[in-house]
Amino acid sequence: LDWQVNGALDSDFYDAEYAKEGAFDFENLATLDAADPEVYQHFATEFSPGLYRFRIRQVDTDGNFRYSQVEDILILPPDPNLKAYPIPANASSVVEVQLPSEGEYRLRMYNDMGQAVQTFHEGKLDAGAHTFELNASRYGNGMYYLRLEGESLNLVQKVLIIN
Repeated sequence: LDWQVNGALDSDFYDAEYAKEGAFDFENLATLDAADPEVYQHFATEFSPGLYRFRIRQVDTDGNFRYSQVEDILILPPDPNLKAYPIPANASSVVEVQLPSEGEYRLRMYNDMGQAVQTFHEGKLDAGAHTFELNASRYGNGMYYLRLEGESLNLVQKVLIIN
Protein backbone atom coordinates (compact mmCIF):
# COMPACT_ATOMS: atom_id res chain seq x y z
CA LEU A 1 0.00 0.00 0.00
CA ASP A 2 1.27 3.44 -0.88
CA TRP A 3 -0.31 6.73 0.11
CA GLN A 4 0.66 10.36 0.10
CA VAL A 5 -0.17 13.02 2.68
CA ASN A 6 -0.32 16.72 1.92
CA GLY A 7 -0.18 19.28 4.72
CA ALA A 8 -1.07 17.01 7.66
CA LEU A 9 0.85 18.94 10.31
CA ASP A 10 -0.97 17.65 13.39
CA SER A 11 -1.13 13.94 12.45
CA ASP A 12 -0.12 11.45 15.13
CA PHE A 13 -0.39 8.14 13.23
CA TYR A 14 -2.05 6.35 10.34
CA ASP A 15 -3.98 3.07 10.40
CA ALA A 16 -4.07 1.06 7.20
CA GLU A 17 -7.36 -0.87 7.29
CA TYR A 18 -8.90 -3.53 5.06
CA ALA A 19 -12.11 -5.52 4.61
CA LYS A 20 -12.68 -8.65 2.55
CA GLU A 21 -15.38 -8.43 -0.12
CA GLY A 22 -18.81 -8.65 1.50
CA ALA A 23 -17.55 -7.69 4.98
CA PHE A 24 -18.74 -4.44 6.52
CA ASP A 25 -16.17 -4.15 9.32
CA PHE A 26 -12.67 -3.00 8.50
CA GLU A 27 -9.69 -4.59 10.29
CA ASN A 28 -6.40 -2.92 11.16
CA LEU A 29 -3.59 -4.06 8.89
CA ALA A 30 -0.82 -1.76 10.16
CA THR A 31 -0.24 1.36 12.21
CA LEU A 32 2.45 3.80 11.10
CA ASP A 33 3.66 6.80 13.05
CA ALA A 34 3.22 10.12 11.31
CA ALA A 35 6.64 11.35 10.29
CA ASP A 36 8.23 13.95 8.07
CA PRO A 37 7.85 12.07 4.80
CA GLU A 38 4.75 12.82 2.83
CA VAL A 39 4.74 9.36 1.23
CA TYR A 40 3.98 6.23 3.25
CA GLN A 41 4.30 2.60 2.30
CA HIS A 42 3.35 -0.75 3.84
CA PHE A 43 3.94 -4.17 2.26
CA ALA A 44 1.10 -6.62 2.88
CA THR A 45 1.75 -10.21 1.78
CA GLU A 46 -0.73 -12.23 3.84
CA PHE A 47 -3.75 -11.94 1.53
CA SER A 48 -5.28 -14.83 -0.38
CA PRO A 49 -6.83 -14.17 -3.79
CA GLY A 50 -10.02 -12.12 -3.75
CA LEU A 51 -11.42 -8.60 -3.68
CA TYR A 52 -10.41 -6.39 -0.75
CA ARG A 53 -11.30 -2.86 0.29
CA PHE A 54 -8.57 -0.65 1.77
CA ARG A 55 -8.64 2.72 3.49
CA ILE A 56 -6.36 4.90 5.61
CA ARG A 57 -7.46 6.34 8.95
CA GLN A 58 -5.51 9.49 9.81
CA VAL A 59 -5.49 10.18 13.56
CA ASP A 60 -4.47 13.62 14.78
CA THR A 61 -2.63 14.44 18.01
CA ASP A 62 -5.90 15.68 19.54
CA GLY A 63 -7.63 12.30 18.86
CA ASN A 64 -9.74 13.46 15.93
CA PHE A 65 -9.60 11.24 12.88
CA ARG A 66 -10.73 11.04 9.28
CA TYR A 67 -10.79 8.33 6.62
CA SER A 68 -9.42 8.28 3.13
CA GLN A 69 -11.47 7.23 0.15
CA VAL A 70 -11.95 3.43 0.03
CA GLU A 71 -9.95 1.70 -2.69
CA ASP A 72 -10.92 -1.72 -4.05
CA ILE A 73 -8.03 -4.02 -4.93
CA LEU A 74 -8.39 -7.40 -6.63
CA ILE A 75 -5.66 -9.85 -5.61
CA LEU A 76 -5.24 -12.46 -8.32
CA PRO A 77 -4.23 -16.06 -7.69
CA PRO A 78 -0.69 -17.00 -8.66
CA ASP A 79 -0.12 -18.76 -11.95
CA PRO A 80 0.10 -22.52 -11.44
CA ASN A 81 3.66 -23.80 -11.66
CA LEU A 82 5.54 -27.08 -11.34
CA LYS A 83 9.32 -27.34 -11.18
CA ALA A 84 12.10 -29.50 -9.81
CA TYR A 85 15.59 -28.41 -8.90
CA PRO A 86 18.46 -28.86 -9.21
CA ILE A 87 18.53 -30.47 -12.64
CA PRO A 88 19.87 -33.03 -13.15
CA ALA A 89 18.11 -34.31 -10.04
CA ASN A 90 20.14 -35.74 -7.18
CA ALA A 91 19.67 -37.21 -3.70
CA SER A 92 18.46 -33.87 -2.29
CA SER A 93 16.27 -32.47 -5.06
CA VAL A 94 13.07 -30.55 -4.46
CA VAL A 95 9.77 -30.48 -6.32
CA GLU A 96 7.93 -27.19 -5.97
CA VAL A 97 4.33 -26.51 -6.96
CA GLN A 98 2.47 -23.21 -7.00
CA LEU A 99 -1.30 -23.64 -6.81
CA PRO A 100 -3.85 -20.99 -7.78
CA SER A 101 -6.58 -22.25 -5.46
CA GLU A 102 -7.40 -24.72 -2.72
CA GLY A 103 -8.47 -28.11 -4.01
CA GLU A 104 -7.80 -31.79 -4.56
CA TYR A 105 -4.47 -32.42 -6.26
CA ARG A 106 -2.28 -35.36 -7.18
CA LEU A 107 1.46 -35.06 -7.79
CA ARG A 108 3.24 -38.09 -9.23
CA MET A 109 6.46 -38.96 -11.04
CA TYR A 110 6.44 -41.31 -14.04
CA ASN A 111 9.26 -43.14 -15.80
CA ASP A 112 9.74 -43.02 -19.58
CA MET A 113 7.41 -46.03 -19.98
CA GLY A 114 4.53 -44.13 -18.36
CA GLN A 115 4.62 -46.06 -15.08
CA ALA A 116 4.03 -44.14 -11.87
CA VAL A 117 7.17 -44.54 -9.74
CA GLN A 118 6.36 -42.13 -6.92
CA THR A 119 3.32 -40.34 -5.53
CA PHE A 120 4.32 -37.16 -3.71
CA HIS A 121 0.82 -36.09 -2.74
CA GLU A 122 -2.78 -37.08 -3.30
CA GLY A 123 -5.46 -35.04 -1.58
CA LYS A 124 -6.34 -31.53 -0.51
CA LEU A 125 -3.82 -28.68 -0.75
CA ASP A 126 -4.23 -24.98 0.00
CA ALA A 127 -3.51 -22.30 -2.58
CA GLY A 128 0.11 -21.16 -2.66
CA ALA A 129 3.54 -22.78 -2.73
CA HIS A 130 4.28 -26.34 -1.60
CA THR A 131 7.54 -28.27 -1.66
CA PHE A 132 8.18 -32.01 -1.74
CA GLU A 133 11.41 -33.96 -1.39
CA LEU A 134 12.68 -35.94 -4.39
CA ASN A 135 15.45 -38.42 -3.56
CA ALA A 136 16.61 -39.21 -7.09
CA SER A 137 19.19 -41.76 -5.89
CA ARG A 138 16.29 -44.25 -5.62
CA TYR A 139 15.85 -44.26 -9.40
CA GLY A 140 17.94 -45.24 -12.39
CA ASN A 141 19.42 -42.76 -14.83
CA GLY A 142 17.01 -41.38 -17.38
CA MET A 143 14.18 -39.00 -18.12
CA TYR A 144 11.22 -38.88 -15.75
CA TYR A 145 8.05 -36.82 -15.79
CA LEU A 146 6.39 -34.98 -12.93
CA ARG A 147 2.65 -34.61 -13.34
CA LEU A 148 0.43 -32.34 -11.26
CA GLU A 149 -3.28 -32.96 -11.69
CA GLY A 150 -6.18 -31.04 -10.20
CA GLU A 151 -9.54 -29.64 -11.11
CA SER A 152 -8.98 -28.01 -14.52
CA LEU A 153 -5.20 -28.26 -13.99
CA ASN A 154 -2.75 -30.62 -15.63
CA LEU A 155 0.97 -29.72 -15.60
CA VAL A 156 3.90 -31.89 -16.71
CA GLN A 157 7.59 -31.20 -16.10
CA LYS A 158 10.54 -33.27 -17.35
CA VAL A 159 13.15 -34.33 -14.79
CA LEU A 160 16.54 -35.70 -15.80
CA ILE A 161 18.09 -38.08 -13.27
CA ILE A 162 21.80 -38.88 -13.46
CA ASN A 163 23.27 -40.74 -10.49
